[in-house]
Amino acid sequence: MTATPNPGRERGFALLIVLWTLVLLSLLVTHVAATGRREAEIAGNLRANAGREAAVDGAVFESAFRALGGGGAAWAADGVKREITVGGHRVIVAVSDPANLVNLNTATGPLLRALLVAVGANEAEAGTLAAAIIDWRERGRGPAATAAKRQRYLAAGLNYAPPEAPFRSVGELRLVVGVSPALLARLAPHVTVWSTFGPVVTTPDPLVRAALERLRDEGGDLPDQDNDEESRVLVISAGSADGTARQRLAALRFDLGDRNRPCAILAWQDEWLNPG
Repeated sequence: MTATPNPGRERGFALLIVLWTLVLLSLLVTHVAATGRREAEIAGNLRANAGREAAVDGAVFESAFRALGGGGAAWAADGVKREITVGGHRVIVAVSDPANLVNLNTATGPLLRALLVAVGANEAEAGTLAAAIIDWRERGRGPAATAAKRQRYLAAGLNYAPPEAPFRSVGELRLVVGVSPALLARLAPHVTVWSTFGPVVTTPDPLVRAALERLRDEGGDLPDQDNDEESRVLVISAGSADGTARQRLAALRFDLGDRNRPCAILAWQDEWLNPG
């Protein structure tokens, strides 16, 4: 016996297929639209972030221009935070002079010892640490002295020895035997690797000034106070006012007598422990 087709049932089944197809198409369109919106938002955020970072980098050179007296009265390189606008973005900048700080690569043992006492080390500890800092940057007097340095680091459980080369950054201090994280945090704001002279006796840094006064009272020689090389180093920190872009730290050297290369970039990096 042959079954009789039921037109109503076939039409209902076809309608059901159409409805499910419409539902699937609706879900697909919704997904595509949502994906498009997300990608547009991501692109917009990337574009905004790129604009803010470009403004931060531009603010570094704007600050240097103003600190050198461009466009009017020169900014003091005093580390004071200032707000400027670059490309429609508000940026907080600070310009400092590393000649106000103690240079890890040129400071004498007595000056380093005086600064270590100023940041809270006791006399014996300060003397030992000052010697360790100098050992890190300077060559030993012969193979025996270099071997003795290596042995001291091995005895402290460290698998490296002083490179007997200048410090490349203040952060490198953390590798010197005896320098604890707490001491580094206290010492770092008052030292630098970028100055070409100083620290000057007129430094606004109270602890560096105290170290210089102690050195003078002890009859020690003060560091050079004049920049004979006709060059100036500025350390500039810049970051967006809303905190949404990375902080930029730059150290720039300006050679006033060199027309071919008046500016050299000594450092260009994300901000770190010490802006000196």
